[in-house]
Order: sequence, then C-alpha cells, then structure tokens
Amino acid sequence: MQNEKQVAVESMKQWMDAEKRERQRRAQENAVFWQELGVLQPPSSGGATGTVDRVLDRDRLLKKTKSAASHWRDIGRALGFSEDSLDIISRTNGLHTEVDYYSEMLSQWLKWAPPVHSFPTLEKFASALRSVGEESLAYGLEHDGLP
Repeated sequence: MQNEKQVAVESMKQWMDAEKRERQRRAQENAVFWQELGVLQPPSSGGATGTVDRVLDRDRLLKKTKSAASHWRDIGRALGFSEDSLDIISRTNGLHTEVDYYSEMLSQWLKWAPPVHSFPTLEKFASALRSVGEESLAYGLEHDGLP
C-alpha cells in the first residue's frame, strides 16, 4: 500500500513538473511573439484597456458570421473548447438560442489569454469555420476582415 502511494505521489510530481515546463515554454513563445511585434509588454487579459477582445471585437465577429451559429459546438471544439466547457455554455441561464450560445462561445474564446491558450486571431477563427464547412465565411474574414 505504501509503495502504491509513493508511486502515485511520484507520478503526480512528474505530471506537475511537465505542466510547469509547458507553461514556461508557452510563456516564452508569447514573449517572442510580442517582441517580434515590437511590443515590450503584451496587453492584459482583462480590464478596460488592452484586452485581447478589443483586438477582435465579438459583436463585429458575430455580425459577420452569425449564419454559422448552428455549428457553434463544432466551431468551439475547433477553437479548443472542451465538451464540458461547451456544456456549461449551453446551460448558462438566459441563453436560449443557438445564436446566444454562439455569442457566448465567441466571448469566452476572445477572453482566453496566454500562457493557457494562444491569442485569438481571425486566421484561427477562419480555420474553425472551414472545419465546419463554412468556407465562404472563412474566406470573407481572411480577405475582407471585419465590418
């Protein structure tokens, strides 16, 4: 019994070390990204100024791609949402339609910040749209941008 406990503890330590290394790797990648853009410090992931969701505006993104709302779960998966996260969105009080769920999923995606996730970009969103067969919407985002 004691040996099993030691093995479990050692396994947990190895997992935690691997997670720590992965967080450090992601933080380094993000630092390089911002350095390449000539920005010394990335925008914060919250607050009134400098948020990631100001770079990609949810309302403008929703306006341009609302017709894809029926695919909100598949798009969410393509953007990295877990099934549990998508289930939570679908059970959120006050949300009743696929457009509501789609809008909330977009909001959540735009709030993600490194080092846990990479920054939201039009290219990533266009790729997610393509993954559900919305080629024309993806093309429009990539070539016309947001209204």
